Amino acid sequence: MWSKEIVDRFMSYVNKDSEYFECWDWIGYKDELGRGQFHVWKEKTYRVHRFMWELVNGKIPEGMCVCHECDNPMCVNPDHLFLGTQQDNMNDKKLKGREARGEQIKQSKLTEDDVREIRELYAIGYYQGYLAGKFGISQGHVSEIVNYINWRHVK
Repeated sequence: MWSKEIVDRFMSYVNKDSEYFECWDWIGYKDELGRGQFHVWKEKTYRVHRFMWELVNGKIPEGMCVCHECDNPMCVNPDHLFLGTQQDNMNDKKLKGREARGEQIKQSKLTEDDVREIRELYAIGYYQGYLAGKFGISQGHVSEIVNYINWRHVK
């Protein structure tokens, strides 16, 4: 599928001497989010793990993700890659404790200290509606916080 020149150029950015679980680390271009990218001339830009998958295994089926068993996003070792659905990828991330939560979520309006304060104020009698207004969130969100549905990791 790819010319020897393109494959050689791709592999020139792969470090097979990583000390991280036999990973093959991408040392080439990374986007603003730190994800490895490979430009195939003017044709297309690939995420590097997806390029490696296609190089070794062929076309990725529609709707499938290329996931990392090693949890190293810079790894392109084909032995560390597997196909899964978006849900499989999310389940794997959650199972391995890599899921963003609380303050790690960019859109979060609250900090862990805010959550503790909400729970403390509610415990001494403040109404959920008042707390919602004070913290700029909905009453439903306050309910989920005080009932440990959301922000369960905050004790």
